[in-house]
Parts: sequence; C-alpha cells; structure tokens
Amino acid sequence: MAVLKREKDRSAARRAFNWRVFVVDLLLWTAFIDVLSGIFLYTPGHFAHSLHVNPLGLTFRQWAVWHTIVGFVLTFAILYHMVLNWRPLVAYIRQRARALALRSEFLWALLISAYLVVATVLYWPPVSTIWDFRTTLNGVWAYQVWKDETVADLAKIRRLKVEQVLARFKKYGIEAAPEEKLVEVAKRSGYPVYDLYLIARGREPALRR
Repeated sequence: MAVLKREKDRSAARRAFNWRVFVVDLLLWTAFIDVLSGIFLYTPGHFAHSLHVNPLGLTFRQWAVWHTIVGFVLTFAILYHMVLNWRPLVAYIRQRARALALRSEFLWALLISAYLVVATVLYWPPVSTIWDFRTTLNGVWAYQVWKDETVADLAKIRRLKVEQVLARFKKYGIEAAPEEKLVEVAKRSGYPVYDLYLIARGREPALRR
C-alpha cells in the first residue's frame, strides 16, 4: 500500500503545474525568439520582403512588434524567475559578494559593461563598428532592391507623393526626375541608393558629408 501511495503521489506531482519549470522553459523559448528577431532586425529586414526572402512571410513592422513584445515577456519571465528563487538567490549573493568583489573577473565584467554604456552614448567602437556594418548591409540590400526602380516607383512603393520625394531630394541638392532610375540619381548626386531611400522617407542619410 505504501508503494502504491508513493507512486500515486509521484504521478500527481508530475501532473501538477510546475511554475519553476514553466518559467525556465518560457525563458528558453523567448530568448531564442528574441535572438532570432533581433538578428533579422539588425540585418536589412525591411528590404527582405522586396527580395522575396522574408522569413515566415512577416513584414519588417511585424518582426519589430514581435521582437518588442517577446522582449517584454522575456523581462517578465526573468523577474518572475528571480521571485520564485529569491531566497536561494539572496543567499548566494550574500555568500559570494565579498569574494566576487575581490575577483578580477567581477571587476572586468563591471568595466566592460560600463564601457559599453559609454560607447553607446558616444558612439565608440565596438558599438560604432557594429552599427556601421549594419549600414553597409543596408546599402548592399538597398542597391539590389532599388537598382532598377525609378523615383516614381520608390514613391509608389513607400506610398509617398512623387512631388514630396522630389522636394526632399532638393533639400540635399539632389536634382531628379520622376522617371529617372535611382542608380542614375545616385551616380550624379554622390548619394548611394540607400541614402536616397532614407531621404525619400524623410530621414537623415547614412552618408556623412
């Protein structure tokens, strides 16, 4: 009877909802999805749809929303994981705090974290290098997408008025005609196709003059 009771208790325990297991699994999946969507958003995802290589058939906006919402869920899961394991976490911190403060690993981790914050604000390497590489990728993809398109095509695809696009070009000293190809405008103006795309949308060009 005792054996049967133990087996019954184990079976009931397996059927019971385990919040700790749930949170760990949620952390795993949300971290994977956030990394996946982050990679797509870092690369020129907003051009992917035009090249018919958009993963899962989602638009750039849908990927951005997905990345943001999953980020919220990931943050909640991390906080809830800390709540569920608060006592062992506090005990571990108290036990290790003095030793960690004296270890070079802790100091290096602190210095690197602080530098990354400062580098992000002041646009120092490696932050600047990583972000500039994204601009380079955007430039390559933009050329592939828009190389055979005209100014009028760009305006139509971005749901803009041609006059509006031409006016924005003119602010940067770029003269263009509606039926002129973007590659031709790029050669004459010195602005890459990606910069023309940004200017047409009312954004600052990536090229620094």
